[in-house]
Amino acid sequence: ESPGTKSIRSYMGDALNTIVSDSKISRIGIIQGLTEGSLQTFVFLWSPALRHFATKAPMGVLGLDENGEPAYGLIFGAFMACGVVGGFSEHLARKSVTWCVTPPDADETDDTIAEVEGEGKVCPVAIELLASISYFICAG
Repeated sequence: ESPGTKSIRSYMGDALNTIVSDSKISRIGIIQGLTEGSLQTFVFLWSPALRHFATKAPMGVLGLDENGEPAYGLIFGAFMACGVVGGFSEHLARKSVTWCVTPPDADETDDTIAEVEGEGKVCPVAIELLASISYFICAG
């Protein structure tokens, strides 16, 4: 190893030390890993699951083609449209839930209120509540 250069192993060791030493980075990594894992599981299993449900559906149902197979393009397009609607409405939903769960006597020094850049005051409990409600709606 020349002076002033580092090996890939050294860079990876530094990165691992940073991740382990900073709990915020560790938590973000865990959340990202779990999110990606659930997304990849969904992507892997959604076609067989839809095919299974299509065998029990009556002909002519929206989302099935003329052969009784799932219309994957239509279904995927609906997923994407829901993602866009969710992205546009998320800040409004978060503000509404924050308003509902924030005590009326909360002031600037209250540690249950966080300032989010571009959105104003947000109650972290509101974000957790909104995530739980979204999950229960989607899981049905």
